[in-house]
Amino acid sequence: MKILLSICLVLFLQIEITAQKHTIMGAVLDADTKQPVIGATVFINNTSKYSVTDSNGKYSIAEIEDEYFVIICSKKGYETLEYKFTARANKSSIRFEITAAETEKPVSDSLLKKQQDKWGKTFTNAFLGESPQAGGCEIANPNVLRFIYTDSSKVLEVYTVEPLIIFNEALGYMITCIIDDYIITENGDLMFKVFKWYKPLSSKKAEITEGWVKERKMVYRNSILRFMRALYNDSLKQQGFEVRQITKVYSDDPSYHKLSTFMKETNTELFNKTPVTDKDSRNYVGLIDKKSIASSNFRNADSTISLHSNKILQVVSRNYFEIDGYDQSNSLVNAASYLVFKENRKIRIEPSGAFYNEGDFNVGGYWYSLRLADTLPYDY
Repeated sequence: MKILLSICLVLFLQIEITAQKHTIMGAVLDADTKQPVIGATVFINNTSKYSVTDSNGKYSIAEIEDEYFVIICSKKGYETLEYKFTARANKSSIRFEITAAETEKPVSDSLLKKQQDKWGKTFTNAFLGESPQAGGCEIANPNVLRFIYTDSSKVLEVYTVEPLIIFNEALGYMITCIIDDYIITENGDLMFKVFKWYKPLSSKKAEITEGWVKERKMVYRNSILRFMRALYNDSLKQQGFEVRQITKVYSDDPSYHKLSTFMKETNTELFNKTPVTDKDSRNYVGLIDKKSIASSNFRNADSTISLHSNKILQVVSRNYFEIDGYDQSNSLVNAASYLVFKENRKIRIEPSGAFYNEGDFNVGGYWYSLRLADTLPYDY
């Protein structure tokens, strides 16, 4: 399913600003007939906030905290629309006009089964992960997956002909995923763009719901979402996060040959002589701060964070406590994560902890190991 990265004629979305939260309302029309589309799902990406269009093609989503978010419009048989929205005090009008998707060429059941048998586990491990939470996940409709393997580049491309439905019984969510191209390279690198919305599961059994609450707390304590919220609120130290900066000193830099002096001047120590997350071909050494740094070193007044391309942020969570009987003083809590920024790029942080644009930086270490099974919606 190819994702259309544009939105059609502006007409019907209204924004109401009320005590830091607002509501979006709009309509979805068929691009050809201009008739209302019933049963289209409109959702705020990476959240549990969504609406289904009524008989008039209208939708409404309330209690939105962030000023910037991505709205997705999806309907079976139509192309998916993405709209990047910035809230404004004045009312505006927007409507989604969706176009019928191209009909897929018939694929035999035997070929689909052959592809699933050959590539299904590779995709599942990459997409869901291999954590304990991944063991509690089930793909409800694997038949919508399609696989293309290119021998020359040894690249596996995965896409879906319909949204992929995943039940995460470990955390208590049904997750609807709209996947464009999901690329897995020979060495395991991933390139993808996935839109998703979360629907909390329900159960009449108290032990099951209590288990979901407990597991969500476990995942949240060590998540990048919690780090971003703490960074937005300038409470990294209070939340138990320790941040240090790694400086890459390249072999063509005069300081490279005077490392002892440079380390004394910058109060750093040797970290390593190899890249942490990127594949820079130049030789360099990594020097890490001896002490944790304040968020003012990399957080800007406009709630964005940026870093020079020769800098890397190391983030360590220092939370030693128990949550409902779970011992949190384990190796995962202390595992370091890394943020590597591209040149002149920034991450925008919203009050919910949502952050944009993910393509402007790379994540390494513990956070890189996390996959869909270990994620929570931005409105958790």
